[in-house]
Amino acid sequence: MKIIAMGMDDNNRSMYTDIDIPLRQVTPLHAISEKQEAAYWGIGKSQPYPDGGGMQGMALTNEARIVWFMNGHSEITMQNGDTRRFAAGQQVFVHGKAPHRSIHKSPDTVTLAVTFKATDGYTFK
Repeated sequence: MKIIAMGMDDNNRSMYTDIDIPLRQVTPLHAISEKQEAAYWGIGKSQPYPDGGGMQGMALTNEARIVWFMNGHSEITMQNGDTRRFAAGQQVFVHGKAPHRSIHKSPDTVTLAVTFKATDGYTFK
């Protein structure tokens, strides 16, 4: 299964790419990955900004993670200028060293993140 991912280009700037998570078929309607080595998980909720704006700086997480958007929507911009909008039901793999700017476009954005034991990325089993 391919999912959208953050990566680094040849000029060492963050960009969008994709990664493949190997799945094995369990039934005709059900597939799962092998057990992954996660460090921890967490749920995040957007906080309103007093001025109605959004975060303007580039963030660096230092940890690889998958973020699922459970409610609301966000725009995430890479250093190369590519911006994508994510809504409920979508996910993105965050490369630990890929600076990005996330702006929650709804006041009720909720995310679920699983963080892995890696910084530069994570190799899925």
